[in-house]
Amino acid sequence: MNLTPNLARCPAYTLAILATWWANVFSALALEVTATDFVQRTIYHSPQKPGYTSWCTLWRAPNGHLRLAFQQVTGPVEKPEARTNLTVILDSPDDATTWKVLREVPPRKNLAASANGIYTSPGESGFCGHGLAALPDGTLVTGLWAGGGIDTGYIQHSSDDGQTWSPPIFFLDPRKYKTWPTILRLLHDGRLVLVAGVWERQPGRPANPAIVKAMFTSADGGRTWSPPTWLMTARQGVCEESDFAELDNGDLLFVHRTEHFDGDKYLNSDRWQSIVRPHGREWVSGEPAKAPFPHSGFPELLKTREGLVLHVATDGIWWTADAAVHWERLPLSGSPYYPRAMELPDDRILIVGHVGSDDVYGTVDQSIRQQTFRLKVTRHN
Repeated sequence: MNLTPNLARCPAYTLAILATWWANVFSALALEVTATDFVQRTIYHSPQKPGYTSWCTLWRAPNGHLRLAFQQVTGPVEKPEARTNLTVILDSPDDATTWKVLREVPPRKNLAASANGIYTSPGESGFCGHGLAALPDGTLVTGLWAGGGIDTGYIQHSSDDGQTWSPPIFFLDPRKYKTWPTILRLLHDGRLVLVAGVWERQPGRPANPAIVKAMFTSADGGRTWSPPTWLMTARQGVCEESDFAELDNGDLLFVHRTEHFDGDKYLNSDRWQSIVRPHGREWVSGEPAKAPFPHSGFPELLKTREGLVLHVATDGIWWTADAAVHWERLPLSGSPYYPRAMELPDDRILIVGHVGSDDVYGTVDQSIRQQTFRLKVTRHN
């Protein structure tokens, strides 16, 4: 089939996308990627057994140290009201070689008991698992779920390392929408991107089958936010959990956790992927498609200095060099649950997360686990 006449009538923008796509495909086929120096170790266990530690958040402080926050619950299994719920913050001055407890932070005030005392929620912490970004000036920006007398998600920022937080900042009208902010990431141009689940308030309408994914951008450190860019429809899948990596051309590669319902009856969860492209100061969301790996908790993506994008999950670590046209799996064990990943200055990949899953309190000996490894990328001409 001769495609030349059709391509000749395509806009220049479409031709450029096709050219980039084919270049990425051929480049990916010429790559061989392996992992070396894999080390896995436990870096924290709570004072009691079985331990309960979960929902990691990872960032770099202005002094160059790594910071790792997670929730810890201790106390009797039989009496939820007698338990102690804290956010533990670890500090590493040597890029994850050693860690020490920096401080312990009480949970947010005026919160209802989470899941009837079964397990904690990221919304109970001021450092909310995953939804935190550190700006170049050291400001922390976090996305919190409903709580403390506020019936929707919101943004806060801190200029004193999380000791105090600003008043709530709503990125959508709380009278019309309920939101669940999750990921906050910085783009190369300094803008912040927020990903959130959004539910349009309607009397008698259940939330779960109607939580759709949206992204928002901020050019002023999270104080004001753009209108939403919708990422998926409810028909394609719902849930607030997604992550993305910024590609070299400015596109955003997303992987989504998607939940499927029949009415209000839950069916299953799987993974989808999509590309969101910049269009001036706005964004155009591409059509989502199913990803080749199974669902396994919160998606985590990492763009490496070698130009690869890693998908980190409990079932394994996958890589793509062509914007998710092809994915390949590294010969490594899977990550801990709800992982966070970062590339360190010495080229090690750091992954942190918790042992276990959405566990009932007192049934699994949870701990915080760390993995490090290096990528070896060989390009065949």
